[in-house]
Amino acid sequence: MSQPPIQEMVSSLRNSRTQLSFVDQQLTQLKQQELVLKNTIEEVNSLPLSDASDDSGSTKGKVWRSCGRGFVLQDKKVYLKDLKQNNDTLNEHMRALSIKKEYLTTTIEKTVENMKKHMK
Repeated sequence: MSQPPIQEMVSSLRNSRTQLSFVDQQLTQLKQQELVLKNTIEEVNSLPLSDASDDSGSTKGKVWRSCGRGFVLQDKKVYLKDLKQNNDTLNEHMRALSIKKEYLTTTIEKTVENMKKHMK
């Protein structure tokens, strides 16, 4: 009679651990993306507002932005705004994943405690 609840707990524990490892992997990837994004923002901020190589003034305050296999000339301020918006979105995802990680960790701890109680 105590076997089905134990089996359910084992299944739940296995599922929670799998989800936790997936969340950890996602957090690691997002931290890498955050680092790249911060470095990109710093690099773009360090660029001068005018491009000395162009005498016509057509590229003043503009940067080359990667677009698939090509590049597009874009206003520096617009590009920085997009980068900061991406950073905000990234932080939201990281915050949500941190909450999920905390929930899964608590779930695993509670499941292990309940399994120990049933094993006695």
